[in-house]
Amino acid sequence: MSGIRNHPPSRISKTASNAELRAVAARYADLYDSAPVGYFTLLRDSEITLANRAGAQLLNRDSALLMGQLFKTYVGQSFRPVFDAFLRRVFLDASLSGCEVDLEQEGQSPQTVHIEAALSPDGLECRAVIRDVTKQSRALRALTHREKELETLIEHTPICVHEIDLVGRFESVNRAGLEMLGLDREEQIRGQGYLDRVCKGDLPRIRELLQRAIEGESGHFEFTSSGKQPLIIKSCFIPILDDEGSTLRLLGISEDITERRRAEDTIRISTQLLEASQSIGKLGGWELNLATKNLYWTAETYRIHDTTPEQFDPTVDAGVGYFLPESRLLLTNALEAATERGEGYDLELETLTTSGRRIDVRTTCAVTMKDGRPSKLTGIFQDITERKRAEVALKDNQAELQMAIHAANIGPWHWDLVTDEFYFSPEWKRQIGYEDHEFTNVFSEWVDHMHPDDREPILHAVQAFREDPSKGYSVDFRFRHKDGSYRWIHTRALLLLDSEGQPARLLGAHIDFTERKSAEDQLLRSQRMESLGTLAGGVAHDLNNALAPILMGVELLRMEHPGAGETVDLLESSAKRGADMVRQLLTFAKGAKGGRTPVRIGSLIKEVYGLMRGTFPKNIVLHTDFSPTLPSVLGDTTQLHRILLNLCVNARDAMPDGGNLSINASVKEIGPIDAESPKQAMPGTYIQIEVRDTGLGIPPEILDRIMDPFFTTKGPHEGTGLGLSTVLGLVQGHDGFLQVDSQTGIGTSFKIYLPTKGATNDPAIHSEQKCLFTGNGEVILFVDDEPNVRKIASMILQRMNFKPLTAMDGADGLLKALDSQDELHAIVLDLHMPTMDGLEFARSVRKFLPHIPILVSSGRMDLETASEFRSLGITDFLDKPFTEERFKQAMEQLLRIKSGQS
Repeated sequence: MSGIRNHPPSRISKTASNAELRAVAARYADLYDSAPVGYFTLLRDSEITLANRAGAQLLNRDSALLMGQLFKTYVGQSFRPVFDAFLRRVFLDASLSGCEVDLEQEGQSPQTVHIEAALSPDGLECRAVIRDVTKQSRALRALTHREKELETLIEHTPICVHEIDLVGRFESVNRAGLEMLGLDREEQIRGQGYLDRVCKGDLPRIRELLQRAIEGESGHFEFTSSGKQPLIIKSCFIPILDDEGSTLRLLGISEDITERRRAEDTIRISTQLLEASQSIGKLGGWELNLATKNLYWTAETYRIHDTTPEQFDPTVDAGVGYFLPESRLLLTNALEAATERGEGYDLELETLTTSGRRIDVRTTCAVTMKDGRPSKLTGIFQDITERKRAEVALKDNQAELQMAIHAANIGPWHWDLVTDEFYFSPEWKRQIGYEDHEFTNVFSEWVDHMHPDDREPILHAVQAFREDPSKGYSVDFRFRHKDGSYRWIHTRALLLLDSEGQPARLLGAHIDFTERKSAEDQLLRSQRMESLGTLAGGVAHDLNNALAPILMGVELLRMEHPGAGETVDLLESSAKRGADMVRQLLTFAKGAKGGRTPVRIGSLIKEVYGLMRGTFPKNIVLHTDFSPTLPSVLGDTTQLHRILLNLCVNARDAMPDGGNLSINASVKEIGPIDAESPKQAMPGTYIQIEVRDTGLGIPPEILDRIMDPFFTTKGPHEGTGLGLSTVLGLVQGHDGFLQVDSQTGIGTSFKIYLPTKGATNDPAIHSEQKCLFTGNGEVILFVDDEPNVRKIASMILQRMNFKPLTAMDGADGLLKALDSQDELHAIVLDLHMPTMDGLEFARSVRKFLPHIPILVSSGRMDLETASEFRSLGITDFLDKPFTEERFKQAMEQLLRIKSGQS
């Protein structure tokens, strides 16, 4: 047998017995015959020379009967060429080969077998192993069939299906995809880039999504295609993975949703337009089902009635109940005619909303008939209050507006950005010396009249405002007058947008401020030549604006933080002291002396001590020593406070490592022959205030120079050298004198002598009384160029039950006064402001609001300016900075007392 021939006798031990040889041969024969696969030995012409049991079963024959038969006679006719070629290859190449054929036998279904064969060592026959693979073959054929069906389905599906490689190039596209791409053959798109079909605007986003898909993330997205006729494409990519999970390529599905999106956009825009139209026109709708008695209101109808669907369930009786009695009867009769006889109506009636507003409405009704009877009522409900009022007041308002514009010397203009058409009002042209017909409404003519140096900045400002309206448009420029001179013009504008949010029109006004500009230029030229006093005045004005919100806001702090009373009191006290110092600076700048009042030195020392305790380093020990019965001195509290504070700060700086600082006060009598006193000291009673420290001391060589202006031993960024010179000047201004004693390494003592002559022992203690005055919702215009002052004043006015209206300068205030003149009750006006100051504002306002109460707030008003205000009938003034109580008192004086109210 073949199995025995595979193991020649040479491999068996020569010492083995014949019995052992027979046993081995029997085992191999049994193994060969019992194998689960068919074993055959075939000659070159496929003659069977040996077959095991499994092989005979494959051919449904007895093993003995197969001997000598040709194996190829059992192979199906269509597979014989394949089998013959396979057998020739085995005998020719002498290597292991394989093939797959069908075996056909009469009365049985074909069997698919896999054959592998190798040539025997002698080359006379081949040994073949045959396996039944019918089931596997049928499954593979079925899979192949399904793949073909799937390919057919993809090819004929109406949605674009495509594959792209990992660098984004098309590999395949079905018929629907070619049609969407406008191509005839797949070869026209294969190898082209997918991203080439995406518009530039969507390209970064789609490139990122494509990369995510390559990394294994699938997802849906939309984009606009490139080309002459862009399409809106909705797509998704699915990564095709190998056995290891790596992406081989991407399978994409795309759909043209251009028409669907257009339809959706049309519906959305129509809905928005309908809602916007209803809101803009205050036009609601209603519907009444006469069978069910159900009444339906649209959202705008609820809004007109000042209610919501959650608050009110409309019924016929409740809806009719909103109308005023005289209107209710008309509506009831009209509803009866509609429900009984099918007669519609269109009425204008008066109604009272849920919030108590009395409004005019238009209500209409159309009747739907069914079987000859009314079945449904449908109508509109429109708030026409504004239209009614506008019709009545339009003529008067136009006349008043024209008069106000003329009185305020304002030149309105507008620029239609869509049609590029300009309109310059007659008032605008009058400002530059032209009659209405002499200056055309052409942009180029406006540009030609502009000063050449201002032309480019103004055009840039206009363009910047169009691109970003939030920046505002408020500019100054020079414009050529008819007489050839240039006038300074301030112009402001608002940008009006169309329904799509695009710039549509600039609406603005010109104000000629040449005279004020000239005055400002003259003032600037004179300021360059002014002394330190003028500089001090300017600084004081800024300090006033900085201190004003603090003084005005301390009462709000007390309310919000009731537990911080001591801290708030300290803030208020310090702010008041700062305000007094500012007033002193202003007094100094004007060249006049400050007011003198009796001052308690003990209270002054306590106040300075409290300030030092909260701010000086902890390694400095503070001491005070004075009698509570010290007589008062006649002086300026702020200046005296400054004297002590300057000396204490110098003492602090002289003790960088700590030490003792004491303030002592006592009564000192100076006689005619007192050798210790300076020669200029007059005999009399003085209060001696000593400020002593244990610091570094003053070297003897500079002791005589410490009072010189600008002399200082501090670094360039640590002092100005004006402190001690200021102290000396203030002491001498109080008819006093100063003595210094210092030892290097031991300390320094400054002694201040202030005369008691002319002072009382009990100076009056002034305290602000609580003002309980409140308003009744009146509109108060507060004009100030300092944002913090406007903000805190607005809060105080609201607490006083007023309705505040704020303006950032005179020009802004003038426009707001014009807009609100019918409801404006009073004006609080700052004096010094950019663009238009308080006096110029007051002159303009008096032309169209001659009797409105005006309160002028300023920290530095001269007598001439005050006289100008009085000539305008303005006599109420409020010094800056001021406290909340002082502001309330001034408002009471302005509104209640002035008008004669109790």
